Amino acid sequence: MTAPARRRLLALALAALASAGAAHAQAEPEPPPLGSIVLRTGPRLKLLDVQELGAAINFEGRYRRDERKLSGQPRATSTERLLRGDLELSGRAFIGHENLLDLSGFGRLGLEELDIDSDVTGETRRDVTTFGLYDVSGLFIGQSPTPLTVYSRRDQFLLDREFAGTIDSVTMETGARMEIRSDFSPTSIQYFHRTIDQTDRAGGLSDFSVEQDTVAIRNELHVSDQQRLETDYTFDSVQEAQGATFGNSFDRHDLLVAHTLNFGARNEHLLRSQGRIFDQSGDFPLTRYRLDELLRLRHSDRLETRYDLSVDAQERPTGNQQLIRGIAGLRHRLYESLHTSVNAGASRLQAPGDFTSDQVFGDVSTQYVKRVPYGVLDASAGIGVNRQEDSERGEPLPLVDQPVTLADGLPATITQANVDPGSIIVTDATGVRIYIEGVDYTLRALPDRVEIRRIVGGAIAAGETVLVDLVVGPQPGATIDSINRSAGVRYTVEEGALTGVSGYVTYFQSDRDVDSAAPEQFFVDDIRDLTYGAEYRRGPFGLLAERQHRDSDFAPFDATRLEARYDQRLSPSSALGVTLSHETIDFPVDDDQLRLNRATLRWYGQALPDLSFNVRVLYRDEESRLFGGSTGFEQALELGWRRGQTSVSASVRNSMLDSDRGDTLSQTFTLQLRRVF
Repeated sequence: MTAPARRRLLALALAALASAGAAHAQAEPEPPPLGSIVLRTGPRLKLLDVQELGAAINFEGRYRRDERKLSGQPRATSTERLLRGDLELSGRAFIGHENLLDLSGFGRLGLEELDIDSDVTGETRRDVTTFGLYDVSGLFIGQSPTPLTVYSRRDQFLLDREFAGTIDSVTMETGARMEIRSDFSPTSIQYFHRTIDQTDRAGGLSDFSVEQDTVAIRNELHVSDQQRLETDYTFDSVQEAQGATFGNSFDRHDLLVAHTLNFGARNEHLLRSQGRIFDQSGDFPLTRYRLDELLRLRHSDRLETRYDLSVDAQERPTGNQQLIRGIAGLRHRLYESLHTSVNAGASRLQAPGDFTSDQVFGDVSTQYVKRVPYGVLDASAGIGVNRQEDSERGEPLPLVDQPVTLADGLPATITQANVDPGSIIVTDATGVRIYIEGVDYTLRALPDRVEIRRIVGGAIAAGETVLVDLVVGPQPGATIDSINRSAGVRYTVEEGALTGVSGYVTYFQSDRDVDSAAPEQFFVDDIRDLTYGAEYRRGPFGLLAERQHRDSDFAPFDATRLEARYDQRLSPSSALGVTLSHETIDFPVDDDQLRLNRATLRWYGQALPDLSFNVRVLYRDEESRLFGGSTGFEQALELGWRRGQTSVSASVRNSMLDSDRGDTLSQTFTLQLRRVF
């Protein structure tokens, strides 16, 4: 073939490929790269493209009555009648293009009539006002590397509290969030302004409000496949108020920087370095610097070691303190069923007044889980030693953020001598809400400990973990040696007629010895704790019988616990749960006995194809020789009917609490109608 012929053939081939490519591009256009901003011309580009538009009419009627009779005070009654009607619009729309501005949300606008007659506040009024609820958001250039979301919402609802009146809660939040999408350095930047107003119509004791402005910046830098650098900064400006009893305004800066390195042939080892700077102003100022180093080495599939080092420095108006703590640990699996852990470490605390506290500690524990005839055997044992050498402390020592769980009926104990009761501050887990003594909890300060009890009907839920700040007074120098021992065994039957039955025994022993020039100023507690019981779980049924003997120098007790449970899913849309429990605890030192009975029933499902229901019944009866007693009974029924685009719901809630502090009664009836178009 001659050269001109080859050139003509090549030109024809290129022309054919270009024509085929153009035809293919018209049939199946190639999608743009992820993250690019594409605004097509032609009919797809619209000023406003409305989709998924919906509308509804809502009507709500509510009657609420709260009655309170506190000891030594006259009975006070508060009633509320609410009528509300509104028009609701919801949907999704695009401005320009779906990748330019994506709007979604709903809004409700209407009229409400509110009648209030309260002996508590002395007000009698009728208000007719407009109201609005909404939740709207806009997503700008959602498929770009930097999508931006702007949102605003307002929500209003009733907050139920066990054995107490409901709380009117209104939350408003407006903010914006930008994401920087990157495989190398993903980042998010957020700002929001939030207000929360909670009103207790029954007496105002649980009124709470907070106004908060927050800026949060988070970045994750992927240095390599093995390295990652994380930065998290949050700024909060908070103004809070607890009714007319307490108020506080503070700013809070919180910066966290962490570097993570995985290394080894399979990246099985880990080194993590983390630094934190925390600064808070207001009535409880605190500046905190903390450094943590963690090294984890996996020597084999059965052997792992761990090394931790932390340095924590705190600055408060009462003085500065520093804590240095290091610990090394080993975990070994000799067999699949036998695990052993060994830990050893030391720490030093430096506080105002040249006070130092040095500790050296270590522990060994093992767990054995083995399948045996007819079931499984689970056994564990451990021993720990600790030596603490304290210098003479001439100035008070503040202790910050001590986590305490407030179980139902039992006090939470902080074992510290010479505590200043007036220094105790109890907050929620976030540290924002400060609980009120006498309303949410009670304090009992003893020479060797402090006991905190939640008040039924207060703002602290049963089983909630709270944070406690307190100040410990001066003490002479001392050396305290401790030895702790523990052991336990459980046998669970998994075959035969006794399938589901398990018996268990646990034992704990703590011995402490004090060497001091003034040993009478120290309260050390030697403990012997034995717990044994039997449990049965098979299908929906569960039974528990347990006995606990705690021999203690200061707070011994004997406890008996009984529980029966039934949890059964009756159908894909219905379930029934019943729990009955009894607890008796004898405190011989205080000559006190606590008896606590509880019952819970929860049942939801479909009574008819169009009718759903939800039933909740709670009963609680507590009696104490030393602290008095209380009886709470709460019933709630919710019914929902739906036919086509019309739905009706009704709810009734009745809550009663009789106690030595007083009696409360709360009743709420709500009827709602909704028609969707």
